Amino acid sequence: MTFEEAVATLPIEASPAVELSWIRSHPAMARQERSPDRGKPILLTAEDILSPPNGCAPSRSAAHELQHWVNSPEEFWKKGYDERRKKQAVTGTGATEIMQDIEEIRRLLQQVDGRRPVADKRERERRRRERQREKIEATAAAEDAMWAMAPERMKRDA
Repeated sequence: MTFEEAVATLPIEASPAVELSWIRSHPAMARQERSPDRGKPILLTAEDILSPPNGCAPSRSAAHELQHWVNSPEEFWKKGYDERRKKQAVTGTGATEIMQDIEEIRRLLQQVDGRRPVADKRERERRRRERQREKIEATAAAEDAMWAMAPERMKRDA
């Protein structure tokens, strides 16, 4: 399978944070540094995209970006470091972005597992109140039926 055929099997795009994380952790990002012929361009293979140690490419755009950045890793790392510093200066620790990434990962895992996403807290609370209301209504209906039968019972018992 060629690189192009492998890329064609992927989704068009994924979350930018997921794509960036995949590129950043891909072993091909170190090939330029380890190569004896640093001037020669590195061409990725289908295996680099579909079965690297850090997992299959999340999207076509991630695969194409990796192909670009693998040949200029110094620029990638410098740009990424500068952007991260700017973002941390604005947001503080960057915890919000991490939480968003975790939520994106959970959503993707649920899609892969075929499970429906877990309802949010308000929806669960609404369902719980609805069940509680139904129980109360059923109990009230049973009590009404019991009281409706009470005069007949009193007559029988007398």
